[in-house]
Amino acid sequence: MDIQFLLWFQKIREVLGPGVEILVSGVSMLSTVAVFVLFLVYWCLDRKTGRFGLLCFSVGQFLNQTCKAVFCIPRPWIRNEAIHPSEHAIESASGYSFPSGHSQTAMSSYGALSVKGTTSRWIRVILLVCILLVGLSRNYLGVHTPQDVLVGFGMGILSIVIVAYIQKHKEKLCGFRSVIAGICIVASATAYVVLKQYPGSVEQAVLMKEDAMKAYGFMAGTIVSAYYMQTNSFTTDHLSIKQRIRRAVIGSVMIAPVYFGGDVLLAVFLPMEAALWICTFASAVTGILLVPYVFNKVEKRTIEN
Repeated sequence: MDIQFLLWFQKIREVLGPGVEILVSGVSMLSTVAVFVLFLVYWCLDRKTGRFGLLCFSVGQFLNQTCKAVFCIPRPWIRNEAIHPSEHAIESASGYSFPSGHSQTAMSSYGALSVKGTTSRWIRVILLVCILLVGLSRNYLGVHTPQDVLVGFGMGILSIVIVAYIQKHKEKLCGFRSVIAGICIVASATAYVVLKQYPGSVEQAVLMKEDAMKAYGFMAGTIVSAYYMQTNSFTTDHLSIKQRIRRAVIGSVMIAPVYFGGDVLLAVFLPMEAALWICTFASAVTGILLVPYVFNKVEKRTIEN
């Protein structure tokens, strides 16, 4: 049934042509840019909402990659040669198929913003439409089955529930011992993914490990940073438009080299898996902890002058 569903979409894709295919690929990118949207919210609009969203994003990525490593479900075109996925989506469809990482990321990120970030019904509707379109785009492009997408949505919802529970009981669950426990869980998952023997092609296993290392490194960095941010005076209240723009520029300039280029440099000295883990750990620490520290210093100096 799932393959027939994708073949039906494939016929529609062939009829509508490459123009619509490119447009739908752009819709999928809503998931790819979600982490930067969350950072911008965290830096410039609402600190608490942004932090909640980043935590949900991290937990969702952790759950998704761990689930992929456990089940190792191959992509639809590997399961059935009749499936011809979009060339525009192949590059982002790395590793195993189940569950959909794009769908999970859209739900955990934009879902978190709809829960905590706004009281506007229309904004919530827009966020919900974005989430649904991302999931549908993965089916349309032929890179995920319907169950991949639905379970991805479920994991996104689960990540929101987990983070909301932790924040509700933060006095018990956000102490130093909890940080150590969280790091141990991430370390155990990292060891499992690295040491496991995977079915299918070697290339697929390599891509699986690399994606997992990105998720686990970011998760570890988020845990550490969120703990230390509890005592930081960083705020987003009463910012002018100019200050918000300045923060967006400073934050982007600081985090982009770490997020996009750090792994290339580290890979000269370390295995790629380790380089990706360290790089995404540094990205989370930079975005959540270091960038706000720079904001405080720059804005304090501006006031004094």
